Amino acid sequence: MPVSEIFGQYYQDGIIDNEDEMLVALHKVSENTGFEILPIPPRELGVAKGVAYPHEKIIALNPRNTAYENVTTLLHELAHARLHTPDVRDSFTKAEREFQAEMVSYVVASRYGIDTTEGNYILLSMFVSNLFYT
Repeated sequence: MPVSEIFGQYYQDGIIDNEDEMLVALHKVSENTGFEILPIPPRELGVAKGVAYPHEKIIALNPRNTAYENVTTLLHELAHARLHTPDVRDSFTKAEREFQAEMVSYVVASRYGIDTTEGNYILLSMFVSNLFYT
């Protein structure tokens, strides 16, 4: 599916060795966490790559994502699923939750040789700014 001009500026792509196997493994992690990954999101996600709904125990991915974006987004959303369950979610600010999920995503991606440096750097700097300067 071609990326439109509107969404093109948010487009990320990269190379992931064994991309299909990684997606299968992430789906298994999701199942083991008790979350379902929806093939179609329940609502339009706009430029968001994905979202975890902790109360519904579902993760939705943007259908405009590349396979690379699906892998990196699943790492992030699965971190939310494990760390930010409904019983502890409100113990953290939104900025703290996003920072934690992005750090987990970065560490796991690095472990498997997935370069997310550019995307992680931008997001982490934004979250750190929100943590310390708001």
